[in-house]
Amino acid sequence: MLKQYNIKEHGHMNYSIEELRKLLLDYYGTAVGFFPIAMGDVVRVECMSDREVIKEAIKLGYISSEEVDL
Repeated sequence: MLKQYNIKEHGHMNYSIEELRKLLLDYYGTAVGFFPIAMGDVVRVECMSDREVIKEAIKLGYISSEEVDL
């Protein structure tokens, strides 16, 4: 059973873990067209745990740490 995280509403968005993962994949995937080495980041995101996805989304500013109960 996957642990559930409470991600509070962000503006008008309420993200699920998979939506956050998709945002991260889009972010790093866009970079691959310009910097092929960014493919390593795409693979890293695909292998991240839910908690790691949340931490990366916080790092990139998609959500704030106050919006998540870890």
